[in-house]
Amino acid sequence: MSGTVDLHMHSTFSDGTLSPTELMRAARQAGLQTVALTDHDTARGTAEAQAAGRALGLTVVPGIEMAADLRGTEVHFLGYYIDPNAAALSEMNDWNTLQRQQRNGDIIRAMQSDGIDISAEAVRSDVCGPDTVMGRPHIARYLCLHGYAPDMKTAFDRYVGSKSRYFRPRRLPSMSAVIGCLRAAGGVAVAAHPFQYGFEDTQDFLRLCRSLGAAGAEVWYTGYSLQQIQLLTLWTKELGMLATGGSDFHGANKPQISLGRLLVPAEAAAALSAYANPDLLS
Repeated sequence: MSGTVDLHMHSTFSDGTLSPTELMRAARQAGLQTVALTDHDTARGTAEAQAAGRALGLTVVPGIEMAADLRGTEVHFLGYYIDPNAAALSEMNDWNTLQRQQRNGDIIRAMQSDGIDISAEAVRSDVCGPDTVMGRPHIARYLCLHGYAPDMKTAFDRYVGSKSRYFRPRRLPSMSAVIGCLRAAGGVAVAAHPFQYGFEDTQDFLRLCRSLGAAGAEVWYTGYSLQQIQLLTLWTKELGMLATGGSDFHGANKPQISLGRLLVPAEAAAALSAYANPDLLS
């Protein structure tokens, strides 16, 4: 059985390997009907994705993914039905992009000091598009292309992952700032992959998200067990939160994830749409 909904996908505008148009074609081929482009810290691929989606008969939800700091842990939020041109969103994206650039420079300089032949200009030339928000996955892909690692997992483990020699942190906005930004852009804020952060009490994390204005949580996610899905379903109901889901597809940067395999209920997309667009129901 194939899924028809995927509300978490990335394109070449962030750290995916398919352009928005190619991504929509792949989604259609996989049998998807409702999708969301959720690139990191940019919504510049939205117009292309929506144009391609219309031509293919897909419903394309405008989205984005942003990171926030929670007591030293990086947590992610998805924003759905955002206005891609909202001033608050542009300001936050510009700040986040600057932090990424500074962190990229720190990582690359550390590698250069150990004799690794790499530069920000070379990474951008070899593995990025003209509008890509460059980050660690692009550095990792560059290292794979130039023989420093056989695959992306190894590149992360050895060079750019959080436990690697060359990892450098980046400054992150607070949870309240990110959720507030997504809401100011007209969007619905959703806590992404809640079990990925290793918190002792994930339910307490969701309570905090709800108290700060997040309206939902990602219940269906690649690799989540039935028990995890059941727990998240229960907790979102108890907290009065929306339940969403998506694969976190990145193309060749995460080759273990395929489109159309994750079974996200169509009702989840319908409930998200109804929440974001209440005027359409009246």
